[in-house]
Amino acid sequence: MLDAIPVLSSQECELARQAVHALRSSWITRGSADYPFYTVGAASYIDAVPGTKPPRYSEILVETNPVLREHFDWLYARVMNKLSVHLQAVVRTADELALPGFHVWQGLSVPTSSLSIHFDLQYLSVPWPDVARSDHSRPLSFTLPIALPRGGGGLNTWDLSFEEQAAQLQASKFAPVEEIAQSRTRTFHPYTPGVLMLHSGHTLHQIAAVDQAYPDDERITLQGHGLYCDGAWTIYW
Repeated sequence: MLDAIPVLSSQECELARQAVHALRSSWITRGSADYPFYTVGAASYIDAVPGTKPPRYSEILVETNPVLREHFDWLYARVMNKLSVHLQAVVRTADELALPGFHVWQGLSVPTSSLSIHFDLQYLSVPWPDVARSDHSRPLSFTLPIALPRGGGGLNTWDLSFEEQAAQLQASKFAPVEEIAQSRTRTFHPYTPGVLMLHSGHTLHQIAAVDQAYPDDERITLQGHGLYCDGAWTIYW
């Protein structure tokens, strides 16, 4: 299940886009030399991967969290308020975790081919402040599009849950998710700038590619996850 939550007007999306560009010196280069993309902030799926040496997640967030909070405090307040109303619970951040940050693709680097098919399991590797009391059975993931390329943008999902995949693994019927996805129904969920898309992260999903990228294309999204603990949701990236 995906929920669409209006958060920003078109004018506010443009303000956020300009603020991201104002922080160009803080963009972290990711991807390949031929097809780079960028993050603004620490990205747990890259920087907190087990075995990463040196462990960069905590080091990066110490540098980038203050910058993000200075420039996007208004945006975090808006997102947290909208999520709190939707979830009917307190929404907070934690000093030990990276603030929700930005994915940035530009020009011909905007994805035109299939990207990773995955579940969001970052909460297993980040330095979570209260592991023992946290509820891993219902995590959250969200994307807030700020700017989209000419071909649009969205999320592909398949009718396979992490819980089903885990059960197959226990029954010794494991198969790579890419293989399973070929026999499952794929659904495309289009993005709209300013409208936050919320899901569990436990449904198999993938960033949707566009048919064609153009030199003036841009894809900027605010990315975040959430985990429930002690009556509140802690959001992070």
